Amino acid sequence: MLLLFASLNYEASGLRDGELFEYEQDIEDLELNRLDIGTKVGIDYRLGPKLLIRADYYHGLNNMSVEEYDSKRKNRQLSLGLSFTLSPTTP
Repeated sequence: MLLLFASLNYEASGLRDGELFEYEQDIEDLELNRLDIGTKVGIDYRLGPKLLIRADYYHGLNNMSVEEYDSKRKNRQLSLGLSFTLSPTTP
């Protein structure tokens, strides 16, 4: 998987050491490692000669965070799709 761009909108609130806190962060161009290697598994189900539905899951193995961040970020992706073929079918 090759990452093209990423952004972050993070909000948190609660109690820390008995004190209320609120935190919000927006990053438009989040700095991450761009290349990930992982496994992908999926299934296609044909509904007709030109129509099918697809579901797949991607499980990335690399830590996508750059060295300046303490946290680890990994790609997890679930996709659902509908595919329609425009070309004529062959017998």
